[in-house]
Amino acid sequence: MPEKPKILPDGSLNLPDGSTYNGSLVFNNEDGLSKLPNNLVVNGTLQLWKCPRLKVLPDHLVVREDLVLSDLPGLIALPEDLKVGTHLHLRACPGLASLPRHLSISGSLIAEDCTGLTTLSDILSVDTLSVKGCPLLLSLANTVSASNIDIAGCPSLVNLASSLSVKIWISLADCPRLLSLPASLKVGEYVFAVGCPLLQLPDNYKIRSDVEPNSGRKAVKATPKKGLFGLF
Repeated sequence: MPEKPKILPDGSLNLPDGSTYNGSLVFNNEDGLSKLPNNLVVNGTLQLWKCPRLKVLPDHLVVREDLVLSDLPGLIALPEDLKVGTHLHLRACPGLASLPRHLSISGSLIAEDCTGLTTLSDILSVDTLSVKGCPLLLSLANTVSASNIDIAGCPSLVNLASSLSVKIWISLADCPRLLSLPASLKVGEYVFAVGCPLLQLPDNYKIRSDVEPNSGRKAVKATPKKGLFGLF
């Protein structure tokens, strides 16, 4: 295991631009860390927790495994060409308003309590997309493809994506302004929704009649093609 880089007085690491670090890097409660080297490649996981001086990540950053960004109040931007080998987990990054337009992720995208986040990426293809507690989020992306989607506690969300393909299920909770799902919606199995009182479904969904009126579920609908049911 290589030696962990040290933080220099100017807030940088003692790594030159273009470095490749063969292992995982974890920085937790590092008040002095303010920047990482450009063109950094991490052949492992990169975790940055509670580094209040860190405002941006470097250009051309490549993380071969997970990238975890948590409790970073100063973070305002991610590099446009960010590449993440498995999962990107964003938690409590209130200054982050958007994600890179062409974000490259091989695994899942999880965003929690990012209170300034308004938009995701233009094109997003992930295993699981989970967005919770992002009150300013208006939409997901132009094109979204995922195995599972879990959206909760996004009161400003008015639409999901112009093109949305979900291999297994999509769950929507407490999105009171969400009006509709895309007409071209493709879901392999289930669609669930609760706390979305304005939500209208595409015409190719039909309402089941065995829903309790005051159960808190808007309706139960089934795709005629597969006959599988979702809770609304």
